[in-house]
Amino acid sequence: MSGSGFTGLLAAEEWKKYLSGESGFKCLIAGSGALAPEIEAALEPFLFRLGVTPALHLAPDSLNGFEIIAEASFMGVVLFEDDDREASFYKYGYLKGSGKTVLALSTGKGSGRGGHDKSGPPLPDGFFSGHVEERLSERVLSLILKSVPGALARYMTACALRDAEGRPAGDVARLSERLACLPSGEGFSHEELFSIDREFSEWAQGSGIAVPTEILFRLAFLYTGALEVGPDAGALPECRERALTIYESMIARGCAGLPGALARKKLGDILLLYPADSGGGAENIERAESLYREALGMTEPGVHSRERSSTLNNLGLALAGLGISIGSDDYLKAAADSFAASLSEGGPGFSAHEKAIVNLNLGAAYSVLGEYGLSAERLAPALEFYNEYEYPAENAAVRRSLGAAYSALADECLDAGDMEGAAGYLGRAAFAYRTRSLTGEYAHVRASEGRVFAELAFDNNDCSRAIRAIECYKDASGYYSESGHTEEHGLVRDALSTLYDFLGSYEAPTPGQALSSYAEIAEACNDGASPAVYARAMVKLGGIYEALAAEEDRIYNREKAIESYFNSLAYYNLENRPEEFAAMKIRLAGIYRELAELLEEPGLYNKSIYSCRQALRVYTAESVPEVYGELMSDIGEACSALTVLEGGGNFFVGAIDAYEDALGVYRTLGGVEADSKTRDNICALYPLLEGVCEREPGNAASVCGKYLSLLGEWASPSLRAGVLEKLGDCTTGAAWEVMNKDNYKKTAESYREALRLIDSGSSSDDFERLSLKAGNAYRALAEMEAADGNPGAAAEYYDEAFVYFPEDAAEAEYAAAGRTLGGSFRRIYESGGGADDCRKAIAAFWEALRYDESSGGAEGYSETALILAGLYTSLAESEEKEGRTGEALECYAELLSLYDPDAFPSEYAEAQCRVAGFYARLAETEDRSVNLGLAIASYKEALSYYAESGTEAMRHETAGWISALYRALGDSPDTEPDMRTGYYREAISHGDTSPSVYESLGMAYMSAAGEKDAAGNFRKAADCFQKAINSDGFTPGSPEYGRVMASLGAAFECIAGETGDAEFSARARVALTAALEAFPRDMHPSEHGEISEKIKALDISANEAALGNTDPAESNPWMPPKESSAGQSASAGYWSAPGREAETDCVHKAHPVFYEEDIPGNPAEAVKHCRKRLEEVSQTDCPKVFASLLYTLGKEYLKLAAPEGRLDSYIKAIDSFTQSLRVYDVNGNPAEYAEIRKQMGFAYSGLARANGDPDYYVRAVRAFREALKFYTFERSPEAYGFIKRNLGSAYEGLSAVSDKIANSGPAAAAYEEALRCYTYERFPEEHTEILVSLGPIYQLLAESVDRAANCRKAIECYDMILSTYNLEDHPEEYAAALNNLGVVYRMLAAHEGKVENCTRALGCYARALKVYTENDYPVQYGSTKNNVGLAYMTLADVRNRESNCKEAVKAFEDALRVRTIQSSPMQFAATQNNLGVVYRMLSEIEDRARNCKRAIDAYETALIVYSADKFPLEYATTRNNIGGAYSTLAEEEDAIANYDKAAASYQEALKVFTRDRFPGPHEIVKTNLKHLFESYGKGIPAH
Repeated sequence: MSGSGFTGLLAAEEWKKYLSGESGFKCLIAGSGALAPEIEAALEPFLFRLGVTPALHLAPDSLNGFEIIAEASFMGVVLFEDDDREASFYKYGYLKGSGKTVLALSTGKGSGRGGHDKSGPPLPDGFFSGHVEERLSERVLSLILKSVPGALARYMTACALRDAEGRPAGDVARLSERLACLPSGEGFSHEELFSIDREFSEWAQGSGIAVPTEILFRLAFLYTGALEVGPDAGALPECRERALTIYESMIARGCAGLPGALARKKLGDILLLYPADSGGGAENIERAESLYREALGMTEPGVHSRERSSTLNNLGLALAGLGISIGSDDYLKAAADSFAASLSEGGPGFSAHEKAIVNLNLGAAYSVLGEYGLSAERLAPALEFYNEYEYPAENAAVRRSLGAAYSALADECLDAGDMEGAAGYLGRAAFAYRTRSLTGEYAHVRASEGRVFAELAFDNNDCSRAIRAIECYKDASGYYSESGHTEEHGLVRDALSTLYDFLGSYEAPTPGQALSSYAEIAEACNDGASPAVYARAMVKLGGIYEALAAEEDRIYNREKAIESYFNSLAYYNLENRPEEFAAMKIRLAGIYRELAELLEEPGLYNKSIYSCRQALRVYTAESVPEVYGELMSDIGEACSALTVLEGGGNFFVGAIDAYEDALGVYRTLGGVEADSKTRDNICALYPLLEGVCEREPGNAASVCGKYLSLLGEWASPSLRAGVLEKLGDCTTGAAWEVMNKDNYKKTAESYREALRLIDSGSSSDDFERLSLKAGNAYRALAEMEAADGNPGAAAEYYDEAFVYFPEDAAEAEYAAAGRTLGGSFRRIYESGGGADDCRKAIAAFWEALRYDESSGGAEGYSETALILAGLYTSLAESEEKEGRTGEALECYAELLSLYDPDAFPSEYAEAQCRVAGFYARLAETEDRSVNLGLAIASYKEALSYYAESGTEAMRHETAGWISALYRALGDSPDTEPDMRTGYYREAISHGDTSPSVYESLGMAYMSAAGEKDAAGNFRKAADCFQKAINSDGFTPGSPEYGRVMASLGAAFECIAGETGDAEFSARARVALTAALEAFPRDMHPSEHGEISEKIKALDISANEAALGNTDPAESNPWMPPKESSAGQSASAGYWSAPGREAETDCVHKAHPVFYEEDIPGNPAEAVKHCRKRLEEVSQTDCPKVFASLLYTLGKEYLKLAAPEGRLDSYIKAIDSFTQSLRVYDVNGNPAEYAEIRKQMGFAYSGLARANGDPDYYVRAVRAFREALKFYTFERSPEAYGFIKRNLGSAYEGLSAVSDKIANSGPAAAAYEEALRCYTYERFPEEHTEILVSLGPIYQLLAESVDRAANCRKAIECYDMILSTYNLEDHPEEYAAALNNLGVVYRMLAAHEGKVENCTRALGCYARALKVYTENDYPVQYGSTKNNVGLAYMTLADVRNRESNCKEAVKAFEDALRVRTIQSSPMQFAATQNNLGVVYRMLSEIEDRARNCKRAIDAYETALIVYSADKFPLEYATTRNNIGGAYSTLAEEEDAIANYDKAAASYQEALKVFTRDRFPGPHEIVKTNLKHLFESYGKGIPAH
C-alpha cells in the first residue's frame, strides 16, 4: 500500500517508504483455504522490493472476480486443494491461456506426483509438496520468489512485442530482463536505472514505438523506490523529476481504467510526500487531493477494492495535512471519514499490514479531534499487528498515541470521580507505553496508577489495592532512579513507605479473607523491600494454616504452616530477633512432630528435634527453665518415636538424655506434675529397649546401663529387674563376641541382682528364667576357664552354676561339665601334658558318656565315645612309645569296650583296625609271625563288620591291609616255601592282584619246585609270571617287564628240563628275546649281556640235545640244583621283585618305551641336567638314549612354559621333540613317535594360546591327529580320550581366531569322542569339564547350522553339567551353566515352542542371578540382565506384548547400571541397541512418538561406541534401526524433518552395507529406503 502515516504521528522519513507499494504489477495467489493469506503475508516484504503486489482470490464460488484480477496480473500461484479441485483447474487453465506464468501448489494430504484422485485429470506441471498444508516451507517461498523476476521480464517483453505488432523487438527482451531483476530499496543502483531508461527511450525513438505502459510503470516504480532509499543528493531530484514525468506522460496519453488511476495516485503520492525544494507545500497537497479523487473516479468499487482502499487512505493523509495546516476540524473529520472508508473498501484482499496502517491513521485523526475512545478502538488493533511483526517506528508511534488516548480517558474518569475506571484506563496506558523507547511515559503513568490504587486501598481497607499500588510505584521508582528524576523518585519512595506501613498494620476483616489477604501481602513484600511486613504476613499465614489443619487437609495445611513459619525466619533470625526466632522454632517443632505422627516419617521427627534445639539457644535452663524443661521433654518424645521407627540405640539414648535434663529442671522448680509426666515417659521407654538391643547388639550394653542409671528408686522393682536382665543379656552378647570373662562376670552379677529384686513365689516364671540364665553365665565362665587351661577354676564356676540350675536340668549339666572339663584336660594333654592329664580327660568324658548312655542319646554317645577313642588311642600310642606295650594293650582293650559291635559296627570295626595296627607295629620288634597273625585276625574282624556298615572304600582299604600283612608273612625269610605260597594266595584272595604279588608267588613256586612236584610247581610259576605280565600297569619294554619275562623264560626252560618238551624251550627263547629287547645294550649293558649268555646257553643246549644229549639238568642253565648250600632251593627267577607294572601282552610292544634315569624334580634344574647329559651321551653310539633325553628335555621345557605362557620355552620344547623324531620315526618306533607327536600337540596349543597365531593351532591339530594313528580307542582308550580332548580344545581355540563354523564342528566331534573314554562313572570331574567346553560349541553351531538340533545338544550338555554342579558347592560354575542354558532356550524359541522355551530361559536366568548379584559379579550380572531383556523381547512377539516389553526395558536398564561406557563399552553399546529395539516395539502399542524418541536416543547413544571406522557392521545396523525409528516418528510429528533424518540414516547404513560386500543387508536397507520415499513422494536416489 502506498502512503501511510500521519504528519502528526510519523516523521516523513518513517512513512515515505510506503510510496512504492503499488507498481501496477500483480502476482495472483488463488486458493480457498488458509494457506493463501499465509503465503501472501510471507511473500509481501520480498515482493514489495521487486515492485510486485500480491493479490488474493479466496472465494471458491466466484470466478468472475478471479478473471478480473487475473487480467491485471503477470503471474499466478494456484493452490490445488481437495475440496476445490475443479475450480483450481479452471484457474490454472485460464492463467495459462492468457500467457501468464503459473506455479501450481498441491495442498491435499494425498497429493504429490501421481498422488491425485485416479478419476480426475493429472495435476499440471509445477511444484508440488504434500506438506504445504502443515507448514509453509522456505523451499516453497524461495521457488515463488525465484520465479517472479523471470515472469516479470517475460510479461514486459510480451507487452513490448504486442505493441510492436510483430516487428523485430531488438533488445527488448534483454532490457526487460534487466528491468525485472532491478530491485527497489537497498541494493538499488540509480545508474543502472538511468541506463535502462535511456536505452528504452532510444529503442522507442529508433523503432517509432511508444514505450509500453507496463514498462513505464516499472520504471516509475523504481524511480519512486529510489526516493525512498535516498540516493546521493545529485541523483535525488532527477529521480523525482523522472518519476513525475513518466506519470504525467501516462496521464497525458490518456491511460484509462486502473492504469490511469494508478498513475494519478502515484503522482499524488510524490507531490504529497516529496515536494520540490522550491516549496509549494499547500499547492502540492491540494493537487494530490485532486489526483486522488480523480483516481477514485476511475476505479470501480468491489472490483478494485485494494487500489481504492489505498487511495482513500492517502486521500485521508492529504485532507489531514490540509486540516492541520489551516486549523480546520472539517478537513480532519473528512480525513477520518476517508480513513474509515479505506477500511470498509479494503475487502477480503486487504492485508493485515494495510489494515494496521489505516487503523493507525484513523486513530491519530480521532485523537486530534479529541475522540479518545474512538482513537483507542482504532489504535489497539494496529498495535496488535505491530507487536506481532517487527516495525519498530510504527510500533512506537502507535504505542505513544494509544497511551496518550488511554491517559486522556483516565483523566476524564478522574474528573467524574470514577476511580475504578481511571485505574483501568491507566493500566491500559501503561501497557501501551511499556516499550524501551517510551520508558518516561510508562513511569509517569505507573506513578499515576499507583496514586489511584493507593487512594482506593486507604478508602476501602483493601490490601489487594495497596499491593497493586506498590507494584505501580516500584515500576515508576526504577525509571526515576535511573534517569535522575530526583524529585519524582522521592515522592514515590514516600508513597511506598506509607503503603508498607498500611500493610504492616493490616488486619483481615473476616477469617475468610485472611488467607488470601496475607498471602497477597507476603507475595508483594517478598522482594526485600519490607522484610518486617513479609515476616508478619508469613506468621499470620502460618497461624491460619495451623487452625485449618485441625479441621481439614491435616497434612497439606501443616506443610503450608511449616513453609510460612520457615519463611518468616529470614527476618526473625537468631542474631537480631532471638525471641521471635525461638517462638517460630517452637511452633515449627510442634508441627513437625504432629506431621511425623501422621506420616510416620523419621525425618520429620529429626526436624522437630532440630527446631527444639534451635529454640534452646534462646531458652536455656538458666534463663527460662520451665520452657527449657518442656523443650527437653518434647525432644525426649521425638527420640522415643524415632526409636520405634528406626530402632537406633542413639535415639533411645537421646530420649534418656533429654528426659534426664528435663527431670533435673523440674526437680529444681518443684514441678510435681511435669516431673511425674517425665517419669511416666521414661518408664514408657522400656518396651522399646528390647528392639534397640536386637538391632544394635554392639551398643546394647551401654544403652541398658545408661537407662538403668536413670531409673531411681521410684521405678518399680519389676521394671528395674527387667532392665538388669536386658543388661545381662546384652553383656552376654558382648561376651560371646569377644569371649571376655569380665563381661560374663558382669552378666552373672546382673542376673543375680535381678533375682534379688524378684519374689520367686509371685513371679515363678521370671525367677526360673533368670535362674537358668545365671546358671548359663556361670557355666560359660567355667567353660572359658577350661578353655584357658584352668580346669580348677572351671570346676569352681561349675559349682556356682549348679546352684542356679533346676533339678531336672542338673544331670545334663553335669554331663556338659564333664565334656568341658574333659576337653580342657584334653587340650592340656595335647599341648604337651602328661599321661595323667589324658587320664583325667578320660575320666571326665566318662561322666558325659554315662549320661549319654542313660538318656538314650545315641548321637551324643557316639560323639563322646569318639573323643574317648581318640584319647585311648593317644594314650596307647604314648605308652607304646615308652615301651609299655602291656599298658598300651590295656588302652586298646578299653577302646574296644567303648563300642557295642551290634549298635556301632563301623566304630567297632575302626577300633579293631587300630588294634590291628598296634599288633602290626609290635610285629616289627617281637614275635613277628604271632603278632602279624593277631593283626590279620583283628583286620578280618573289622572287615566282617565293614561288610554291613562300611563303605566300599573302607572294605577295600581293610582288605588291602590284610593282603599286605599276608605278603609280609610270605616275604619273611624264615617262612617255609609251602607256607609262603599260601600267604601269597591269601594276599591275592583279599584283592592284591598287582604284578609284583604274582611275580612273588611265581618265585615261591620256583623255590617249592626244588622240594616236590617240580614240574607242577614250575608250571604254576610260569602261570604266575604270565599273569604278572598280563596285569594292568606293566609297560612293555620297561626293565620291570624285561625282568619278569626273563623269569618266565626260566620257568619255561625248567618245565622243558623236567618234561623234555622242546616246545617249552622254544617258549623260553621267545620270552628271553623279549626280555633282551627290554635291556638294550647301550642302556643296560650288564643285563643285556647276561640274558644274551642265557640265550646262547639255550641254543647250545638245543644243539646238544640234537646230538643226543638227553640230560636236561646238565644242559639247562636255569634248572635249579637239587639242593642249595643252605639246604634250600635256589630261586629260578631273574633279578629282584618288580617296581613298575606292565600294561599289555608279553611279546608285542603296545606302548612307548624311553630310556629313563633319575632327574631333578625342579623343571629348571631338570633342563640343566638333560642338557648336560646330552653333551655326555654319544648320538651315534646311543641314539635312543640321546633321543630319549631330548624327549625328556622337551617335557621339562613344557613344564617351564605352562604356568606363564613363556614363548621361548614352548619353542625350545618343540625343537627338542622335533630332534627326537629323527630317531623315533613312525615306521620303526610307532609308539614312541605317537607319544612325541602328542607332546608336540601340547606345545603347539600352548604357543597358540600365548601369542594368538592360528597357524600354531593348525600344527597342534596335525600333531594330535598323527598321535591318534597309533593311540586308537581299542589299543589305549585312556590315551585316546586324553588326546581327543586336547584335539577338541585345539579346534576350539582355532574357531576363536579363524572360521568359527568350520572349526567348531570338528571340535564338537573330538569332545564327543573324548566322552566315550571319560565316562561320568569313571571320571566325573573330567566328564563335566568336557561338557563345559562342548555346550558353548553346540551353542555357537546353533547360530548357523542345524539350529534346532544343535540347540538340543547344547541343552543336553548344560543339563548334565547342572546335575554335577550345585548352588552350594560350585556357585560360579552353576550360575554360568544356567546363564548359557537360558541363552540356548531363547535361541530354540526362535524355531519352536516360543512361549515354553522363553519361559524356561527366564527361569534359568532367575536362578543364575541368585549367584550373579550386582555387587559380587557385576560383569556377569550385566550379561544375564541383558539376556533377560532379550528373552522378554522374544516373548513379547507372541503374548502380553506391552507388559513383556516393559519388563525388557527394566532388565536392559538394570544391565546398564553395570555395563557403563567406561567399564565395558561394547556391552554398553549392545544393550543400548537392544533398548532401542524394545522401545520401537513399545511404540507400536502406546505413546508412539515418545517411545520412538526414546528408541532414537538409545540407538544414538550406542553410536558413541559403534563408530563407522572401528565397528562398521554394528554402526550400519544401528543406523538402519535409527532410520526405522525416524520413519515411524514422521507419521506422528514434524513429518518432513523426520523423513529427512530417516533417509539420511538409511543412506549412512548403505555406505557400509554395499551390494558387493553385504548383499543381504544391502537389500534390506534399500527396501526400507524405497518404502520411505514411496510414502513421501520422492524418487529413490541412485546409490
